[in-house]
Amino acid sequence: MGAINFSIDPNLVRILKKALQLDVFVETGTFKGDTIELVRDQFSEIYSVELSREYYETAVQRFDGDVHIKLVHSDSPSAMQVWGPKLSEQSVLYFLDAHWCAAENTASISSQCPLLEEIKAIGRLNIESVIVIDDARLFLAPPLAPHEISQWPSFHQIVSSLLSMSCNHELMVVNDVIVFYPKQSNIAMQNYAQTYGIDWLIAAQSIRNEWLAEAEKKEHVIQQLSQSLSDKDILLEKQYKTINAYRAAYGSLALLGPVARVIRRLYEIARPRLGNLNQYAPREMSIGLYQTNKNLNYYPLISIVTPSYNQGEFIERTITSILDQQYPKLEYYVQDGGSTDRTVEVLKQYQARLSGWASEPDSGQSQAINRGLSKTSGEIMAWLNSDDLLLPGALHVVADYFNRHPDIDVVYGNRLLIDENDKEIGRWILPGHNNEVLSWTDYVPQETLFWRRSIWEKAGGEIDESFRFAMDWDLLVRFRDAGAHFGHIDQFLGAFRIHASQKTSSEINEVGHQEMDRIRMRVLGSVPDQKAIRKAIFPYLIKHIAMDMNYRIRTRLGMKV
Repeated sequence: MGAINFSIDPNLVRILKKALQLDVFVETGTFKGDTIELVRDQFSEIYSVELSREYYETAVQRFDGDVHIKLVHSDSPSAMQVWGPKLSEQSVLYFLDAHWCAAENTASISSQCPLLEEIKAIGRLNIESVIVIDDARLFLAPPLAPHEISQWPSFHQIVSSLLSMSCNHELMVVNDVIVFYPKQSNIAMQNYAQTYGIDWLIAAQSIRNEWLAEAEKKEHVIQQLSQSLSDKDILLEKQYKTINAYRAAYGSLALLGPVARVIRRLYEIARPRLGNLNQYAPREMSIGLYQTNKNLNYYPLISIVTPSYNQGEFIERTITSILDQQYPKLEYYVQDGGSTDRTVEVLKQYQARLSGWASEPDSGQSQAINRGLSKTSGEIMAWLNSDDLLLPGALHVVADYFNRHPDIDVVYGNRLLIDENDKEIGRWILPGHNNEVLSWTDYVPQETLFWRRSIWEKAGGEIDESFRFAMDWDLLVRFRDAGAHFGHIDQFLGAFRIHASQKTSSEINEVGHQEMDRIRMRVLGSVPDQKAIRKAIFPYLIKHIAMDMNYRIRTRLGMKV
């Protein structure tokens, strides 16, 4: 248990204490006690648990005589089960950092990351307490080796667990931590994010320059060694030692606080955003109306179906995002599964502007899509889920693209990620279509996907209702197998919403992954492991990273994107 110590941001501690008058600090993963040292004079009680015997004994010696610091040698869920009831009425800052890593002398129990067990052990969270979870990057996307992916919870699982603890808290991901904080401290947290969030571009350029300078020095040393040594065995040994020293020097940066922080930021910049569903703190969407020609020479009839079930909180926003497109030849049908919330009320409110709607029990989303599309006749087809959005101007962009590319059967665009309040929390910028990547994984944003009815009928004319999660990927593969020509529009066409009432991560883990493996088995003839998948899609992700970085630079400079 424990990890290389980056500790908790003292600015975050200071701001939370001021907003909440926190009295108690609880840490999982003591490591060498650096976090305790940071907060030892700020809390009346400090609790910390460490599974590694060596690090526990080191911390005991370090804080001998500090009676308000209580150290325990145990696994973190067991410690939380003891501490949770005792601290249930106190104002507590929980710092959950008991994630196993490959650092020397660290320990793990049956799971490398018992985070969900820790949250469950804490129980209900009072309105004066806050939870800070370190290493957010490892939950927002599958962690790299040596971390075992199956032992690490997804971001959705963490969010679901946190929301079950309290309805009086908000959630924010900032500076590589997940913060679950009381609503009354919302302004303080927003100020923290704005004041202390890292400027990615400046950080990246600074570290890049430092690395280049250091690399030049190392290269000079290696050249000198090469020239002075004639024996190849000795030369290899010297170079090996030099490289190890180089690695050791950079490994030690993790203990240098601010420098380590920037290095971690650089690592996050270089990671693909594709597959990452919560990338930054919520902010206003900056997408405006597209500059499109609304007087097209030809307006193909576009048919859109919205499958829905108990999405009364969001469905009106979905409906208006389509109707407000002001596209003159639109056929829009809503197929509801017998919702018991306010969905039907909303549908009645808009029924004069809809082509039709129905509310009746169904077997799931796939059947609802089939039922809805069977009642349409448009040349261009799509579905939009009842919590997602079409962005302004999207239908004119799509119609114009199909008009100018009569050879294209299927087209899709880029994606924005939004939260419950329509605030932007991420983006997916795709590097164009790649038929080979489609065999390994599906990065096509479904809410931006449109196709011609001719290819729909050629590919079978229906969604495979045996799929609950991967029906869109299955359809794309069938389009490809039917000879479809794909196109990609390099604009944001839709927004995918992340919220607590989505299909749960446990369902995705149990059913969604099985469905994806079904498709891979059908297409590839076997189910590849994650290493093989990453290798196959690596060139595609490199192109994505380059395009995403270009977008960030151009938007930062105020250039047209």
